[in-house]
Amino acid sequence: MIPSGPPSNRPADGLLDRPDLQQIVELQLERNGVTLMAYLTEPDPAERARAALDLRAVPALIGLLSDSVEAVRRDAVFALGQIGPDLFEQAFSSRVTRSDGLRAVRAASNEAETNRLGRLVDQAVGDLRAERLRQAGVLAADLLAMRLLETLTSEESSSVRIAVFEAVGKTGGLASLVKTASSRLRREERAAVALMLSRLGARGYHTDAGTNEIIEMLRAPDADVRLNASYYFLRLPDGRPWKDELFRVRAATDELDVDDPAAMHMAVGIEKSGLIEENDRIVRFLGGSSDWRVRTNAARALAGWENQPGPRAALIRALSDRSDHVAMTAAAALSNSPPTPAWVRELSAWIDANPDRPQVIGGLMPALAKGGATGYIAEVLGRYPVEDPHPWVIGVQQLANLGGPGVIEALQRAAFSSNERVSGAGLSALLTRWEEDRRYTDSHAFYFRVFDNALGSESLRSVARVASALADPAFQAFDGPRRLLDRLHELPEAEEAKEARVALLRAVGQTGDPAALPDLQKAVTHPDYEVRVAAAQGLRQVTGQGVPFRGPGPRDARGPALDWDRLRHLGPHPRLVLETDRGRVVLVLDTEEAPLTVQTISGFAEEGLYDGVVFHRVIGNFVAQAGDFTHGDGTGGPGFSIRSEFTQIPFRRGVVGMASSGKDTEGSQFFIAHSMQPHLDGGYTAFGWVSDGMDVVDRIRQEDRIQRAWVIPDSR
Repeated sequence: MIPSGPPSNRPADGLLDRPDLQQIVELQLERNGVTLMAYLTEPDPAERARAALDLRAVPALIGLLSDSVEAVRRDAVFALGQIGPDLFEQAFSSRVTRSDGLRAVRAASNEAETNRLGRLVDQAVGDLRAERLRQAGVLAADLLAMRLLETLTSEESSSVRIAVFEAVGKTGGLASLVKTASSRLRREERAAVALMLSRLGARGYHTDAGTNEIIEMLRAPDADVRLNASYYFLRLPDGRPWKDELFRVRAATDELDVDDPAAMHMAVGIEKSGLIEENDRIVRFLGGSSDWRVRTNAARALAGWENQPGPRAALIRALSDRSDHVAMTAAAALSNSPPTPAWVRELSAWIDANPDRPQVIGGLMPALAKGGATGYIAEVLGRYPVEDPHPWVIGVQQLANLGGPGVIEALQRAAFSSNERVSGAGLSALLTRWEEDRRYTDSHAFYFRVFDNALGSESLRSVARVASALADPAFQAFDGPRRLLDRLHELPEAEEAKEARVALLRAVGQTGDPAALPDLQKAVTHPDYEVRVAAAQGLRQVTGQGVPFRGPGPRDARGPALDWDRLRHLGPHPRLVLETDRGRVVLVLDTEEAPLTVQTISGFAEEGLYDGVVFHRVIGNFVAQAGDFTHGDGTGGPGFSIRSEFTQIPFRRGVVGMASSGKDTEGSQFFIAHSMQPHLDGGYTAFGWVSDGMDVVDRIRQEDRIQRAWVIPDSR
């Protein structure tokens, strides 16, 4: 179930109506820590709390742990929880910030044990070797976690105490894990402590006492305690920390109802014992639970055991599961190793009997390919329209490196498909094959025809894909250089043509054709930096000389600044409505927690940019991801990035977050979590949650579309 009410751990502070708090947010987005520090001494607690949220100034934040206002203490704890080993290591590695890092360590040292760790940090930093600096970062973060645990002796606020457990789980180490055992804990905090132990375990920190506690928590009457404790077993790389307690773990697992959410974690966790006898337990979850998430994880856990009769039979039955997520996961598990001929016949029989499950059939293509059934793959693909991405995208990927009847014909059909995902997969497969087949001169005419067709298509992505291949000297006899120049002249000046323009400029440079000089010389003064770079590279290849080009070096393109009038219009909790192929999903966005993200995402929706966009990445019992309105495959975005906003919205089931490739790289892509994903907390911007239609999210498959998206402001 989705939590009732806002899942954020941070109460509202009236941001949209307070210019002083808005100024703090803008300073945070600028990463202006020096100015933010001044707000920590302001008499207004809302200002102190806001300023603390995005600071990394350990001594100042530790000072706020004794603030008289609960909200300030909680936000200070949250901020300290974002300062992990990596940040300390970075500080120690730089001469500029090393003294700040050591000052932070000393600020956290006020007991014998923390003083001992502090001395170890000093010694490691003095060594300056990479492995010692890494050790120093780990020790410093552990020391900070211990300092947070000390606050529990006097802290009465439940929200602050829970924030401490969360912070320790994300940043602590072995010393803080040991210290937890002697901390004053309350019964109602067991769920938070269970999640803390699970996080520490996932990061490699274990004690016998902690492992015993987590096993006992699997039997707790509180469902949240069981769920958080079971997360420990899910996230461990193997079962070594609890191998001596296997009997107790088995007993606790057997006591779980198959529909208990904790079962979805234990279905994977129990397999990490590596013992074949645990498969019966996993098969019980796969065949008996009414929760598709439990069944999905059970199917995932059986990967590696698919050669055993019992697991294989259970996985083949799961191919017919009513949930596509379960069936697709079973298909992936069955594709884990090369099947025997008898097994191929069994899978083929299932495919022939279930033509209405094209996505699952696509998922079985890797197994068929490993079993050498190349001709059968091509035959199966021929049963479906070439515009249907479900079997074609995966099937074509499998055919890329295979020979056999019908392979080239299937790849060519895919490359000419009107569906961009299918044509992209087909072109990628043929480009891979070209590297091998170019040595056969009788293949050149065929490949030129295919690539030239893609070059002339309306799909600018296809143009970008094949440009470099057409610069190959093997295609000079087919007038490849001239075709590249002609296509360059045809490109519109619009921003969406940039990728194709850059690719074509690089390609005409690779040909070395002097006829390209006028176009390259003109492009050196183009307003876009990447276009100028591509043109300069091309000129260097054609002329053999370095060519200077106008303009500054590359900068991250930033989106629009915060528009507080627009945000006030949206209100604290606007709704983003997604009408999808599977039904309607309503997302509540949290403007106070992530104003820049909410402004950006709602703006894309209001411009109609999400209309028709696919869910390009769907992983069962993890996330459904969409929002790539330029490429549709996860590689595109709006052409700019926005700042990360690390919020106090935990990644529970139904929470929506921003996809990113690192801090401050968010664009237009977002994802919705199928289940709790605590490892994403503090690393990805969470900015809303599903208020209606989670059952629809559960049904969304890869390649399903957002038919239309719109925003409903919060009238307050």
